[in-house]
Amino acid sequence: MSYISGTAKHEAEKVENKVRRNNDFKALGVSNFRGQRARELRDKALQKGCVNFLTQSFRYRGKANYRDSVFLCYGINYTTRIEQLMDDLLEVAEKYFRMAIHYIVMRIEQGTWEKFTNDLEKNSRLSKKLDILKL
Repeated sequence: MSYISGTAKHEAEKVENKVRRNNDFKALGVSNFRGQRARELRDKALQKGCVNFLTQSFRYRGKANYRDSVFLCYGINYTTRIEQLMDDLLEVAEKYFRMAIHYIVMRIEQGTWEKFTNDLEKNSRLSKKLDILKL
């Protein structure tokens, strides 16, 4: 939940910064959104965007790829914390995988995902169970 909340705040800040650079906002001669007109400009810009699964996935990928890997490689021995981080990353990856499947199912023709997974189950040469693909 903290990542979702953080992503929503991050995206809102990006929109607010864009509004601050806008000529209409600059013409108000203000530096914040406390005034009614400034709030209206901000709120109108915020209505155009959204935070969704893809936004969250992209942000999380960036954190895992660029930030967390640095902490694993330098400084004090954090083996216990690293092991916990690895467990957490695995759990989050599995949840994102499940969310991705649900997203795909909603974007493709009804029944296609089931046909796909049934075909894999029947014809795949992989020895691993494919239960994670089932909804």
